[in-house]
Amino acid sequence: MPDPYGSGGGTVYTSGGTALPPPPPPPPIGGPPPPPPPLGPAQGTVYQRAGGQNNLLGWIGLAFGIIGTGCCCCPWLNGAPFIGGIPAVILGAMHLNKVKKGAASMSWVGWVAIALGVIAMIAAICGIATGWQDRIYDQYQQFN
Repeated sequence: MPDPYGSGGGTVYTSGGTALPPPPPPPPIGGPPPPPPPLGPAQGTVYQRAGGQNNLLGWIGLAFGIIGTGCCCCPWLNGAPFIGGIPAVILGAMHLNKVKKGAASMSWVGWVAIALGVIAMIAAICGIATGWQDRIYDQYQQFN
């Protein structure tokens, strides 16, 4: 009976008494490496997981929405939320149109861009109509 632990060489048998197939031969020395395995849905580069270039309009719209919303609280940028809010709404709508046609994914980016753009424009209208930014600026000037 051959050694089942493989220390003495010979044939290794399974518990059913059949012989195991021999191991595959080693790869040739100096040959090309084997190709990498295909990427699964949860793998890939960061760029591929972010949706690639097809979602660029949505991401730019989101950036404009964040900038427009952030400008709402700055008294020196009176009306500047329009600069970020209007492009955010337009780019968000264009991104949603691409999602509807199947040319892009991640529709939430477009919706968030539109929402932030609308918030920025409403805040800009309220700031201009009520003059609250002028009052904040005047109070700031009193302390300096």
